[in-house]
Amino acid sequence: MLIPINRNTHDPFYRYKMPQLITKQQGKSKNVKTVLVNIGQISNALKRKEVLLQQFILYELSVNSMAKDSMFMLKGDYAASEIQDIVYEFIGLLVQCKECDNPETEMGVEGDEVSLCCYACGCRRVVESNHRIMNYVRKNPEVAEYKCYGEYDDRNEGVHDEDKSVQKDEDALSLEHDVLQSLNENFSSFYMSHLPLKHRIIKASFNTLINDRGRLNVYEKVFRQDEEALTLFFENLEVYLVENDKIKEMKVILDSLPFLDGADFNYFKKKSKVVDKKASVRIRNTLLNYINYK
Repeated sequence: MLIPINRNTHDPFYRYKMPQLITKQQGKSKNVKTVLVNIGQISNALKRKEVLLQQFILYELSVNSMAKDSMFMLKGDYAASEIQDIVYEFIGLLVQCKECDNPETEMGVEGDEVSLCCYACGCRRVVESNHRIMNYVRKNPEVAEYKCYGEYDDRNEGVHDEDKSVQKDEDALSLEHDVLQSLNENFSSFYMSHLPLKHRIIKASFNTLINDRGRLNVYEKVFRQDEEALTLFFENLEVYLVENDKIKEMKVILDSLPFLDGADFNYFKKKSKVVDKKASVRIRNTLLNYINYK
């Protein structure tokens, strides 16, 4: 089950979601332990390192933890609702923008300053708190770094070395946000002229792109000019469908992309390079019921 990242929102169309925390108890009596089953998925939804969220929970509960078979366990018996409240406290402190409440933020550490930069409104603020997690971040600044889609793989020949220095998906997402605001319908021209950035832009912005009709209208021109960009879009779509368990909703999602026609779906004639074989078959079988792409 997905729940809003902003616990105070009343917007029925709020698109920023995370998995609801799932716990299970192991052991009996004094040896009982609470397993946080999907803490990794929650961390990914928040775009924060799992170890950072884990440490915050440990500080809040003042307990020890242990790992077994890659599972994160707390010593003691804790209700899922109690830990879910702690997750929301973490969001309020180290995820959500204080100006616009948007969770699309990036953490930064400079000396003793821990800051949040918002991709939505551009606000940058220093996090002021006496919580123990702040000293943990200052001593371990690497926990503030989060790579949502991994390192950029440049597929284009003839790209200048100085352009290859662009290394962060977050930079591209921030750039895409600025460009969409300033150029709007001219974005496709900008996009095509910045080859080193183009795949990074789609990767970094995909989760918001798929839910944003306005962005999709702009990107339609990009897809018509750049076949490789459309391929990358479909790759990210496959990952999105699998990670969010939305394969059954594929028809609804495709209906929201009216600019795609039969020829565009030739991508699905080939085996997937980004999801496992079982998921790939499910996606393609579902698509068969939507459009005859053979």
